[in-house]
Amino acid sequence: MNNLTLRSIVKRNLEEFAPGIEETIFVDELVDGIVSKQNKLDSIIEKAAPDWPIEKIAYVDRNELRL
Repeated sequence: MNNLTLRSIVKRNLEEFAPGIEETIFVDELVDGIVSKQNKLDSIIEKAAPDWPIEKIAYVDRNELRL
């Protein structure tokens, strides 16, 4: 997923689910950090849960673990 697509998704979700939030720096930094370290995070998750390959973990659960 490219950065522009990701930014538009984050913006849309903030508008829909957090309409009162004006300061989004934390959200942007969190998303950027996860994207930039996704391979390392996935490696840690796979080591902690060897019976659950990363691609078999539900999307929501996988993203919660990455957070």
